[in-house]
Amino acid sequence: MNRNETPTADNASADDVAVALAVMATGQQYVQHADTKVSILIALQAGAVVGLTATRAAAGSHPATISTVLFGVLLAASLVAGTHLLWALRPRLTGDDVPSRFGIVRIPEHPPAGAAAQRDEAWAMARILAALAETKYRHIGRAMPWLALGLVAGTAGAILA
Repeated sequence: MNRNETPTADNASADDVAVALAVMATGQQYVQHADTKVSILIALQAGAVVGLTATRAAAGSHPATISTVLFGVLLAASLVAGTHLLWALRPRLTGDDVPSRFGIVRIPEHPPAGAAAQRDEAWAMARILAALAETKYRHIGRAMPWLALGLVAGTAGAILA
């Protein structure tokens, strides 16, 4: 097969397999980066809630103040943001219909027969990882405005306490 031919299901080269594996590895990196971002945002959010709660308690704020309202906004926004962040971390075990040795779901008993099968399995896993990364980043994107609102409200409430 020359470089201008498109590989078919029966006709694949080692280069085709290498490209599929590289795309799959890139998808895995996207998933890992999303998980790292979620972990950092959860730690930031938890630290802010604990820190601002402690500041508020030390100031001895009265229940009927603007500080209390802002603290309530912090808690509500943190609940919404936290829900999205936890959904981003939630394990997903759905996958492509093609059994793949590269995943954790439906691993076949025998190794793939030939380069075409290896390429197809790697591309199937790449599709799964791409969808997973997209879902994680969508939840991160939905959490960010709520996280920002909570941090601004909590900080303003602590200043006013």
